[in-house]
Amino acid sequence: MLATVAGELIAPWLAARCGYRVMLGAGLLLLGAPALALTGSQSMPCIVAVCLVRGLGFAFTLVAGGALTASLIPPERRAEGLALIGVMAGVPSLVGLPLGAWLALHTGYGPVCSVAALIALVSIAAVPGLPGREAASAGSRYLVAGRVNALAGC
Repeated sequence: MLATVAGELIAPWLAARCGYRVMLGAGLLLLGAPALALTGSQSMPCIVAVCLVRGLGFAFTLVAGGALTASLIPPERRAEGLALIGVMAGVPSLVGLPLGAWLALHTGYGPVCSVAALIALVSIAAVPGLPGREAASAGSRYLVAGRVNALAGC
């Protein structure tokens, strides 16, 4: 959680310099690749390091994914579209979390971590196809607003 909050604090700065597509790709990479380390080691330092890196990746993915999603929905239907996205993201989470725990119990953590890594890493292939609405054109007011929102979340 610490890495996620820290990542949300630096996400507006990073988005302003690199854009949302780069940030989303980096977030997916930071979510996927470290999960493979858990297949080789279950030591506490390894688990903590993986959690920190994946937390940072989650923050980048959450911020960039939300911004890109909102930019794809027409302004007059934004509330409806974001509600639908919330349902589409929430239902798989409700199914995936217990399924992942069940699979880990029955198949082991290695296969579950490998599949989780594969899903995140394969998703990177879709990032170049996203629209080029980069954060750099958003201006500094969004940078300040993003930091205020992240601090409010703390």
